[in-house]
Amino acid sequence: MCCFQQEVKTGTFTRAERIASKREIRALFKCGKKTSVLGAKLFFSENGQEFSRFAVTFPRGYGNAVMRNKTKRLCRESFRRQKKGLARGWDFLFLMFQVQSENFCARYSQMHELCKKAGLLAADSA
Repeated sequence: MCCFQQEVKTGTFTRAERIASKREIRALFKCGKKTSVLGAKLFFSENGQEFSRFAVTFPRGYGNAVMRNKTKRLCRESFRRQKKGLARGWDFLFLMFQVQSENFCARYSQMHELCKKAGLLAADSA
């Protein structure tokens, strides 16, 4: 399920597609629906816009800054590559836990499985 071998330009990840407000992140934790797989949880809710938005967060004690930044980069790239196949108009908040193999394929698979479990894959890519 890893698309690491694909080097095709699949779009961009714009600033408007980020959830940066602490208020919005808290609201997703409190009121959003959730699903989980080993190593990650997804909180999601409709946002009423024509595009989906995305954020990554970590539990307390998740590694050091280098590990957190690496995981954020991997998750942003995974989301960017998958966003064409995701339903539009949703906010996605991924809570990532430490795993032994911190690599792109593992995070990509986790995020894809979470979206699949939540029913947020677009109809044409499922």
